[in-house]
Amino acid sequence: MDELEHMAANGTDNSIVQVDADTYAVAYRGKMGDGFITTFTISSNGSSITEVASYEYDTSDASYNSLVQADTDTYVLAYTGPDDDGYISTFSISSNGSSITEVLDLEHDTDKGRHNSLVQLDSDTYVLAYEGLNSDGFIKTFTVYSDGSLPVELTSFELISTREEDITLQWITESEINNLGFILDRRTPNTDWTQIASYITDQELQGQGSVSHQTIYTYTDNTVINNETYDYRLADVDHDGNVEYHSTQLMGISISSTLPEQYVLYQNYPNPFNPVTKIRYDLPDDAYVTLTIHDMMGRRVRALVDGPQTAGNRSIQWNGTDEQGRFIPAGLYLFSISLGQFNETSKMILLK
Repeated sequence: MDELEHMAANGTDNSIVQVDADTYAVAYRGKMGDGFITTFTISSNGSSITEVASYEYDTSDASYNSLVQADTDTYVLAYTGPDDDGYISTFSISSNGSSITEVLDLEHDTDKGRHNSLVQLDSDTYVLAYEGLNSDGFIKTFTVYSDGSLPVELTSFELISTREEDITLQWITESEINNLGFILDRRTPNTDWTQIASYITDQELQGQGSVSHQTIYTYTDNTVINNETYDYRLADVDHDGNVEYHSTQLMGISISSTLPEQYVLYQNYPNPFNPVTKIRYDLPDDAYVTLTIHDMMGRRVRALVDGPQTAGNRSIQWNGTDEQGRFIPAGLYLFSISLGQFNETSKMILLK
């Protein structure tokens, strides 16, 4: 038998997978706490161990590694990165271990992501069990394409407002990988799904490519008619032309023939909430709207709306993050609306 000391400074939180008949890859916490993937050739009888290549995938902090093989040359790694946040990274590793290339890195939990255990469910679906916020246990699923890329992470698809002549929709992504843009389909009780807008014809449906931050999209359908109901569904398209429809759909939407009679700020729903809530408000006239979240000390957490809006019944969703996209602690918060002479404040409770 043989033994090889491949990292003299540190070598904890190891996760090893077999690459081919005599090649293996190890993800571990190395010197200075940085994250490494190193490949080795190990003879079939274990008599020789030879290091082939090494790649430093995180230069700040990396621990609790869980590495799995996706296909012949693609590997998925769950690990704990800087600030104890949870990360998913994908890599391409050649069959002889001589080449290690990072494909993407996704921060999936900005509070905590420790003690990771990652397994593959099918050809492109993975499930991760880990320790999250307040040391609570979480299970999360991911879709990873065979080339190592993750698709769009859609967190909401909502109706924002209805008016006599249009319907406004909004959707939010927490991350996008290789996203060229979106396709929006519509149907009625008497018609099948028909594409009404796409990233090709409508600039507001163009994707962000590959980003790990939140993006808010809004689209107004001004081809609707009165006394009709509509369903909507959404798909994203990657740069290779692959189309993926999302399971969340909006059903039974009709336009409003009358405008609200007065300014109203409704209580958020659900309340208490975790992790997402919706705030509704009515605008009888066009107005410059400011809708903000504050903590109980009066410090601003996030501005949800800050700009001119047309009259109608409106709503917006909040996922408990601040201006920088970081999840805020549980507690009591205030949401306030200001439009001209109308100002109103209400309370909400965020649970964790």
